[in-house]
Amino acid sequence: NVDLKKLVDDNNGITISYWIKINSIGYYSDSGTKSSMWFFSHSNLNIKSALNNTDDVNNARLMISDSSAAKFTSSSNINTSGWELWVFTIKKNGANYDYTWYKNSSTATETATGKAWDSSPGASKIAIGGSYTTSGASNYPMGNTLLDDFKIYNKALSSGEINEILTANSYKYNLTTTSIYNDTSNLLLWYKFD
Repeated sequence: NVDLKKLVDDNNGITISYWIKINSIGYYSDSGTKSSMWFFSHSNLNIKSALNNTDDVNNARLMISDSSAAKFTSSSNINTSGWELWVFTIKKNGANYDYTWYKNSSTATETATGKAWDSSPGASKIAIGGSYTTSGASNYPMGNTLLDDFKIYNKALSSGEINEILTANSYKYNLTTTSIYNDTSNLLLWYKFD
């Protein structure tokens, strides 16, 4: 179990980074009500698609939420035409937090600043491609979506470091290169899915 909010508080930030390819968006339907597809899940942080029963699933948006409320919902849809790098940083901002999404770019795609973070659930398991609860994959299916190279850092990466991950193909197999891609000093978790 891990307490993500405590990690942010102790390190002034965290980063969640992964490559994603969405061929079709998954959702759970119960009596005509559609539920979200979850990319990452923890008791007090979720990265998921935002849709409801009247939404066109193919135009789903991205939502980051804690256990009580959404921090932001993207203004553009989350469909991908191929592999994309998605990076999420959370930084401490006084008593609140700044949430930023980088979608296949080292320039911020969406930002929400000065947002509260509900910490009441505390530590929990994390889940990639579903919910941290036991209902996980059945209630929050990924559709035909692929994830790769999933990482969590104990700091908020800079735009330069995000750019290094974005161009990582030139570093991936050269372990002598100085790059955030191969620097594990701030890396808490790395699933390569090789």
